[in-house]
Amino acid sequence: MLSAYCIGNSAGPFMWKAQYKPRNHVPWAVIGACYVICPILLLFIRAVLVRENRLRDAEPVDDNEEEYVIERVTEDGKRVEVKVDKEFLDLTDRQNRDFRYVL
Repeated sequence: MLSAYCIGNSAGPFMWKAQYKPRNHVPWAVIGACYVICPILLLFIRAVLVRENRLRDAEPVDDNEEEYVIERVTEDGKRVEVKVDKEFLDLTDRQNRDFRYVL
């Protein structure tokens, strides 16, 4: 999304050419099309996330109390295993199947 926003801001000024004056029909048509496409994309993304939440809710619940361990290096250079909660493992939304998208 950020990339599209940046590209749009970079390309936007080049739409306003002298050949489109005095009414500027082409630039205003592009802006109007963007105003129509953005809500459609918003609804599409929402539908995808709702579907993903439903798929995750349908998965069997893993009540297994696994111990999650990370390896840290102490100040004196020793490697120590530290037990942490799953929330602190820095997992992505794809890796953490307990994650639900807020809609």
